Amino acid sequence: MHLHRECAGDVPEESIGRYRDGGGPGTRTGSRSAKHRASDRPSSLSQQLQPCNWELFAPRVGPAQRLLGLSYVTEAFATLGCPLDTIEAGTVVELTGVSAKLDPRLISALHGILEDGGLIKELRQRGGDAVRVRTSAPLNKTAAHAIDEELLADAPYAVTHQLLHVVGSRLAECLTGDADATQIVFGQHRALLQEFYTTGMSDFVVASKLAAELLERIFASHSQNKLTAAGVSFRLTYSDISPSLVSAARQRYRKQYPNLPDNVDLEYTTLDIAQPPPPSLKGRFDAIISSNCIHATKSLTTSCHKARLMLRPGGFLAMVEITNEIPWMDLVFGFMKGWWLFDDGRRHCLANEKFWRTNLESAGFKRVLTYEDTEDQPVSKGKEGIDVLRPNPQVIVACT
Repeated sequence: MHLHRECAGDVPEESIGRYRDGGGPGTRTGSRSAKHRASDRPSSLSQQLQPCNWELFAPRVGPAQRLLGLSYVTEAFATLGCPLDTIEAGTVVELTGVSAKLDPRLISALHGILEDGGLIKELRQRGGDAVRVRTSAPLNKTAAHAIDEELLADAPYAVTHQLLHVVGSRLAECLTGDADATQIVFGQHRALLQEFYTTGMSDFVVASKLAAELLERIFASHSQNKLTAAGVSFRLTYSDISPSLVSAARQRYRKQYPNLPDNVDLEYTTLDIAQPPPPSLKGRFDAIISSNCIHATKSLTTSCHKARLMLRPGGFLAMVEITNEIPWMDLVFGFMKGWWLFDDGRRHCLANEKFWRTNLESAGFKRVLTYEDTEDQPVSKGKEGIDVLRPNPQVIVACT
């Protein structure tokens, strides 16, 4: 989902908070300047996430959620004739009966979940081919539904667990093609998905509020009241790749904001960020906000470049993106084609901050900034040095 902001006039230079960018705290977005005290800066993402109980998610909810995902996978393997509780150590683990329509990387992701759980390991044969064999690690016999019931009592992540449940509980059927995961998520449980993105996943809500706070500070001298008093037009353009999603957003926001001021124009349009923007959108916006969107494209550099083409000189792109690999998301979104579109060197759909920075700079952005966690706390390093306990998603800002 994209939300593009267009506003007439210059945009002031603004100190936009504590960022990790290897440089100073601000970025130029126009000709005039406005200085703020350090105490006025946006608080760190980890501080903002405190109401979401992030400090509880990492040590307690996170591991239980990973165990739930592991249980769904082992139960699906057993249903498909690969019972890991009876397979002897050293035996090759093979999954059969899987639909040929599925992306092979989804199956690799399932193997990855089993490897992280210590149940299988990869071995290289003499010919160079890799096989996965059963380890001697015992299988947790707790049923997935029992873990799920316990997790559902943990707010504010209950919606996340529910979303995992609607696919995970039918994982074997989805793998064989007897059930359509896309229809389950976007059809039967579309309201649940909407709740997940709007209020159900508290981390996204808070990160989105931080992005809004950033906009408010940068455009402080162009507040709606000042624009209204001066008679300056103010335009918000909402876009999405799907006409049906755009239509739903139009209905939702018309109810939410029925009486907009005369100088505020809210328009809606379809847009594929991976394609060249139409002439009417080139060089038009002072700011573009993208929430949980651009990762689901073939090339981050290409898509970010397309976004840059829509910005005016001095404009910026603000994104809310998850920058850690989250295994349960593979179980839900791994059945969607967009999850595996990437062909730009990523090892996973969800890229870390370093990969985003490299691609944004390759797309022509002069400066890339991410909210910095200012608290001194130990960080657990996962695969490729990713901060697995770092609050996510992150707010990433790219400046022209």
